[in-house]
Amino acid sequence: MPRCAGAWAPGRDRLEWGWLENRPFLRCLASWMHVREEAGAREEALDYARELLALNPNDNQGVRCVAMTWLLQADANEEAVDLAHKYPEDSFAETTYGHALPLFRLGRVDAADDVLWNAVSDLPLVAAELLQTKHRAPRRHLPGAVTVGGADQAYDYWESNGALWSGTPGAMDWLRRVQAAVKTAASDEAPAAGR
Repeated sequence: MPRCAGAWAPGRDRLEWGWLENRPFLRCLASWMHVREEAGAREEALDYARELLALNPNDNQGVRCVAMTWLLQADANEEAVDLAHKYPEDSFAETTYGHALPLFRLGRVDAADDVLWNAVSDLPLVAAELLQTKHRAPRRHLPGAVTVGGADQAYDYWESNGALWSGTPGAMDWLRRVQAAVKTAASDEAPAAGR
C-alpha cells in the first residue's frame, strides 16, 4: 500500500464518504492519484486507487472507473474481474463492459457472454459507440459528468477504453455478435404494432 498505510489498515479501517470530515482527505488522495497517473506513474496511481477503494468501498468518487481502465491497460484481468464483482449492480460502463472484457481475455467465454449480454442490454449506446468507425463528441458533452445510458457516457467510455477493445484480438467481432443477438432478442420480445 502507498504511504498512508502506516496510519491505518486498509480493508480494516474505513474513511467513508458519508462522514463529511473524511471528504477533504478522500478528495486530496483522489487528486494525488490522478497527478501520479498524469506524471506517468501508473502503477503508483493504481496503488492509490486500491487504497481509496479499501478506505471507502462504496466509492462515492467513482475511483473504480479509472481503476478498471488502468487494470485492463496493465493486462491485470483477474484483478479487473474481482473489482467488477464488488459492484455487481453498477451502471458505469467501465465496470459493466469492463467486467466482460477481462473475462473474454481470460477465455471464460460463457461468463463473458452473459456479462456482455447484460452490459449491451443495459447500456446499448456504449456498444454502438465502440463499434462505430467515426466518433464525434455529443453536443451536450461535459467532461467529468455523464448521463447514465446517454451518448455522452458512451463517448467517454469509447475515449478511455475503446483502444482496449479494438486491441484485444476478437473482441470487436464478439461485441458485434452479442449486440446483434441482443437486438434480435429485443425485437422478438417487442409486441407487434397494432395488437
